[in-house]
Amino acid sequence: MTIGITVAAMLAAGGMIFFVTRGPEPPSDPRLQQALRDLQATIPWHHRLENSRLVRRLIPDSWYPPARIPKGRFDAFLKVNFLHWKGVEQFRLSGTNAWSAIPPLLDLLDSRDVEIRNCAALSLAVIQAADHPEWPEQSRTLQGRPRAAHALHHWVRLASPEEPFADTRPLSFGLLGLGAVGTAADWTRPEVMECLRAQKDPAVRAAAVFALGRLTPDPTNGLPLLRQLLANTSEWPEVSGAAATALIPAAKTDGAVADLLRQGLKDPRARVRIAAADACRRLGRPSSETMPVLVPLLRHSMRAVRIETLQAVGGIGPDARDALDSIRALESDPDPVVARAASDAFKRVAGASE
Repeated sequence: MTIGITVAAMLAAGGMIFFVTRGPEPPSDPRLQQALRDLQATIPWHHRLENSRLVRRLIPDSWYPPARIPKGRFDAFLKVNFLHWKGVEQFRLSGTNAWSAIPPLLDLLDSRDVEIRNCAALSLAVIQAADHPEWPEQSRTLQGRPRAAHALHHWVRLASPEEPFADTRPLSFGLLGLGAVGTAADWTRPEVMECLRAQKDPAVRAAAVFALGRLTPDPTNGLPLLRQLLANTSEWPEVSGAAATALIPAAKTDGAVADLLRQGLKDPRARVRIAAADACRRLGRPSSETMPVLVPLLRHSMRAVRIETLQAVGGIGPDARDALDSIRALESDPDPVVARAASDAFKRVAGASE
């Protein structure tokens, strides 16, 4: 006779301490078993080594083969109550190694279960989904989804300038996600404005600016503030760059705003020049105006500048073919995110020109 017992083990991994509870036997649902195997495979090897003795008491060795998380199985994984928040911790350890889970996590933002929605939003934040080269396309699936807006707003609402979280990724991603939802999340505008006013972290402020530019159907709403943020050279570069992107709708009908974006091509801050170049490209300006600004930045020492430049050059398409050699060189960049961005840009430029 098997007697059901519960074993609680404290696992210290990546500075996090959490409890793992095991019943009398592994889950019987084969979809859940596969999802657990896939997720365990994404945990960095050093965390598995540090905790091997405790982990192997709870999880069979056969659950470690490398595999990706299939969309159809991951849904079952998060729907098991005791794994909701444990799953988030696994994602926190996995980081960008869990990018294959982005599509099913985006689907779960529409779950009827509030906890699942909130867990899915947090999981997307901790795996840095917005850094994925295909995030601009992936995020379009959020447009007009009210349940997703509530899940993303949950992490914005929890933010407090007086007691800021050490990890600002949930707040930043919540703001970016609300911007992707668009006008269906316009009701969150007061909290977004408060984040821009009170938060000091530049990534959070930039995400708030992005959201403000997308939440309202009126492109003139907040125009004075956006113009000020773009022109202020003492502002964080990523914040001014986000303002340049947010000004694109207004620039389509306001010549003065379009001129301000063209002036941004000469801004002393590299990330602002990139954002201004991308904005000019979206407004139909010729590549002869933007490529001289972008090509030198492909060799920039800052990782973020190289990534954003690659994304902007990729957006230009075949007219950026003169930069193919520089792009190809970055495919062997030691930073994997830069290398992925270079590969994506090369396909968009070379593939479109063939």
